[in-house]
Amino acid sequence: MARIKDVERAEIWCMDRRGAREEDIRIGGREAARMQNAGAIIDRQEIGRLLRRYPSLKELHIVTHTGEPGKGCGAMGVIFAAIKKPEEYAAHGFSSKVNAVLVAPFRKERFSDSQELERINNEMQLRNAREVASGINSGLKVTAESIDLSKLGLQDYQGRHYLIVAKVSTESNAELIRKAGAEMGGTYIVRGFSASSMLPHIEVAVKGLHISDVRMAKGKGGLSEKEISRIKKFFGGSDIQFSEF
Repeated sequence: MARIKDVERAEIWCMDRRGAREEDIRIGGREAARMQNAGAIIDRQEIGRLLRRYPSLKELHIVTHTGEPGKGCGAMGVIFAAIKKPEEYAAHGFSSKVNAVLVAPFRKERFSDSQELERINNEMQLRNAREVASGINSGLKVTAESIDLSKLGLQDYQGRHYLIVAKVSTESNAELIRKAGAEMGGTYIVRGFSASSMLPHIEVAVKGLHISDVRMAKGKGGLSEKEISRIKKFFGGSDIQFSEF
């Protein structure tokens, strides 16, 4: 694994379970700092933390996704409901942080369906990253793409669904999933810098996508006991199964 000061590429992907293998394939044997969350939506503060933690970065690539109608980005589905179907959104019981981090940036946008929202999201994340990079690493090459998951030839997955919560790292999804004892086809992954920054995205997975098996990476380079305790406390009283690895 490359030293932090030697990492030249960063990837920001949506946490969707269907993209985990594709991300590994596309990155291949290259070392890349990885962030993953709901919709690949990273607030400006987190982009700044990424660029400062990896000062040798030369490229930052953002990957959002779409899919067949009704099977696109789950995070965009949550945001679409928040703006167009507020009663449906309210039923999930999301915190105000989900609204502030994920929903609020889209409230002034014009769209009629989730597919349009997915396109807007890709453009928005690219614009935000470039604006932040201009003040920290002006030479950074920032790019974005949207992949259509329906064209990847993925097989239907009928097994258990998992959520892995980990810190930003260059570790592959396959290795992270192996350590967690989860399964590639059924695992959503959230990677960020702190429990606080990751909680809104964890909420989308737990409350919006109904993931009840949450596995958290701890120890060196992972979440602290305090962060793990904070996440568990936030979802206290629910029937979520938490474990650590």
